[in-house]
Amino acid sequence: MRSWIYVLLLLAVVACNKPEKEEVVELNTKVTFTLQDVDRSTREWSTENAYAQRSDSAIHLFATNEFDELLSVLLFDTDTGRLKLDFADENVVKFKRVKAGVDTTYSNKKSDAANGFLNITSQNPANSTISGNFQIRAHHTEFNYVWLLNGKFEDVPYFSVPLTQGELEIMFPNDTTGGGDEPNPLACPDSTSPCIAFYVDETPYVVSGNNNIKMAYRSKDRMMLQVAYNTFDTLFIGVTPENTFDTQINYVVGKNQKNKAYIQKLSNQYVASTGTAAFNLTTDSTINGGFELVLKEVSQAATTINITEGKIRNVNAKQVIAEPDANNSFSVFADGFYFECDTVVSSLIDSTTIEIIAQSNISKESFQILLPKEVIEIEYNLSNDIRVNHTNFYGVTNKAVTGTVEILAHDKINKTINGVVNVETYDFSENRTVIIGLGEFNTSY
Repeated sequence: MRSWIYVLLLLAVVACNKPEKEEVVELNTKVTFTLQDVDRSTREWSTENAYAQRSDSAIHLFATNEFDELLSVLLFDTDTGRLKLDFADENVVKFKRVKAGVDTTYSNKKSDAANGFLNITSQNPANSTISGNFQIRAHHTEFNYVWLLNGKFEDVPYFSVPLTQGELEIMFPNDTTGGGDEPNPLACPDSTSPCIAFYVDETPYVVSGNNNIKMAYRSKDRMMLQVAYNTFDTLFIGVTPENTFDTQINYVVGKNQKNKAYIQKLSNQYVASTGTAAFNLTTDSTINGGFELVLKEVSQAATTINITEGKIRNVNAKQVIAEPDANNSFSVFADGFYFECDTVVSSLIDSTTIEIIAQSNISKESFQILLPKEVIEIEYNLSNDIRVNHTNFYGVTNKAVTGTVEILAHDKINKTINGVVNVETYDFSENRTVIIGLGEFNTSY
């Protein structure tokens, strides 16, 4: 009898001490290492922008710093322990170094001299995080290599995706079943038509034909995929290649990446915070690939949408060729991303102000420059009369807060003007500063 009374009292104490709500876990995500460069100089590399993808057979760790330098480490062992990076035929490690404006990618693919180790020191399944340390020698050529020394990653969050050796597997949607007797919810209507299939949370969507799927690209510019998957919702994915789109590339997608995605609903927008998109330009006009995304509601950060098992099959991609107009042109680096505007229009408004509007049909970004009609060939600081606005990938317009507009030439008789824009905006959709640089305009108004 006493034992039962003791058990009841113990249960009562536990119930009384149970917290009313689940404790919010604060992650201190960080990746650091000492980079020993080709010339033996060293510098400290650090970022809080890191995440990992996990499958049954691999973990793929990504980290990107403020200079768009990318570290990618692929682990074929998901258990805690030392892992040598000596696979002869696999890109186990990639490091994209940026120095003096030049991108150079180093890896240990097919290089006996490239070596190193990585330890997963701890895994937290409850918080879906991993921590560890590493040391890597990665090669660009036989004699050109860099060391990543004293590497450490802490509290890196991971999410589960169906991966092949750590990268998105391009699996075409089945046409009838999933290999068994049950129908496949992501089955395409036939084997040849353009088709995109994916889950939004647990709801399957299959979009076929060209009416609801639009895709366009331009070499060294953004590739844009637009999928209207129901009456009110449209998915947008925009990726930026390092060179061209002639090979399959796995792109890291996120708010602070060059590669971005969002869902536009009737009343709100969901922006991708993490994810991967794989595109394979199989011909000059056909795309196959896949994608996995985690999106957060803009107005309510706690609300998320998970897109899984995204598959792209035989989607027609329209290649847009830039046709420069000598009288109206605008090119710019926006947040490190270069593009040429397809449409540039200038006009004199209110008889006092020159308005220049430039838009990129591929990038879905646009600019507005406002100048007094009496400007001369000097450099102007931003003011009430000199203004620059940037509409970003998500359709949010941000005003330039600092910077200059330099007028190189202004012919008031023939009404032509050209100059250079170098400004900074504060992007409220991503809560960070965005640099708009080397914006060269040449227009007639």
